[in-house]
Order: sequence, then structure tokens, then C-alpha cells
Amino acid sequence: MCMELLIDTSTKYTSIGLSKNGILEHSFEWCTMFNHSVETIPNIQKMMQDTGIHHTSLTAIYVTKGPGAFSALRVGMSIAKSFHIGLQIPIISICTLCLEAKSCTPQDAPICAIIPSNKNNIYFAYYPQNSDIETSCDSHLYTTLDSITNRIAENTLFCGEAMVSMSNELKKIISKKQILINRIPTRNPTIFAKMGYDKLMSGKFSNPDTLEPTYLVNNQVNNAKKNKTKIN
Repeated sequence: MCMELLIDTSTKYTSIGLSKNGILEHSFEWCTMFNHSVETIPNIQKMMQDTGIHHTSLTAIYVTKGPGAFSALRVGMSIAKSFHIGLQIPIISICTLCLEAKSCTPQDAPICAIIPSNKNNIYFAYYPQNSDIETSCDSHLYTTLDSITNRIAENTLFCGEAMVSMSNELKKIISKKQILINRIPTRNPTIFAKMGYDKLMSGKFSNPDTLEPTYLVNNQVNNAKKNKTKIN
């Protein structure tokens, strides 16, 4: 029997969960404002205490790898690696945009999953109709909201966290019928558990030594690069 811990700290809408053989059994979701490092581990501990599951029962860790917020992704990845080192269990990394797209229903049309970065920029991935979403996880681009309309088919279904935070801007450039606004958080932990388990059963483990988050290119990253340049 497999017991897996789910960690998604891609954005301010954070979620954790426990699944058994890829079937979600418990989950906890909350909105955090730059407090991932303070809140995530205590919430994991509380969830496991409330469910009576000891950490030694875990057999795998599923973690989202981004794109997402700069510091938030590092928190989730660090926690996942800590469990890996302490328990010697595999890490399965999941592309955040793939999870957004797989959480989008129905899936009978091309899908464009979008995560907001800052006021003018987004991360998005376009999945043609009937394409394999999980094998297209490297197709995401960092661009402006206005530029995406020239890249996609007219019947594309838009989904993801940006549908909530940037809905007014999106409605100005695309049809309202194309916008799917899911509940917050938009990334479904049930889908997350299944995606992780499928990769686990296929032996598609992530190498913890080389596993790194996919960052959004936002002001925080740009400032870090500028500071590094000044130091050098």
C-alpha cells in the first residue's frame, strides 16, 4: 500500500494532502501571503495528527515544481527533499500548469492554462485538443496577457488561477464563453494525487539532486539577479 504526501506551494493558494494509492483521502487548502515557510510545515503536522497518520507511513512525496512564485516554490521543494532524505522515499514532481490544465473540465477543446505573475505578465501553456497534457509540461511561456490571443485557436478554453485574479482583463481580449472560473484554489488535489501516482507507478521519479523549481520571471527574481550582478 502506498501513502503519499501532496505539497503544492506554487502560488499564494497553497494546498497539502494525503493520498492512498493515488486516491485522495485528506486535503487542506489555504491562502497565504508570503508565509509559506512559516505555515506549510505546521499545517502538514496538524493534518497528519488529525488523521492519525505517522510520517513513517509515507511512501512517496508529490510536489508541484512550478512555474510559480519565487520563494513559495522553494519552500515546497525543500520540504519534499527533507522528507526524501529522512525517509528515503521517492519524490514525484508535477508541473503546475499541467495540474491547472488537468483540473480543467471539460477537456473536449484546446486548453490554455494561465498563472498570473505580476500586473502585466503571465505564465501560460497551450494544449491542443486531444493532446497529452502531461508530456507537454515544457511548453509553458512567460509573456504578456495581450500577446496570447494570437497564439491560440478560437475555441480554446482558458483556465487556471489567472481566471480569478485577472478575469476582468481577460474578458476584454477573449470571449466570456471561453473562460472557465473554477473554485479557489483552481488546482484540484484529487487530480494532483492521481497525476503523482501515475508517475510513481511508471517509475518516473525526480532526481532530488537535480530537481529545481520552475520560477516565474517576476520582480523578485529580477532583483535577485541585479543584486548578484552588483556583488560580482
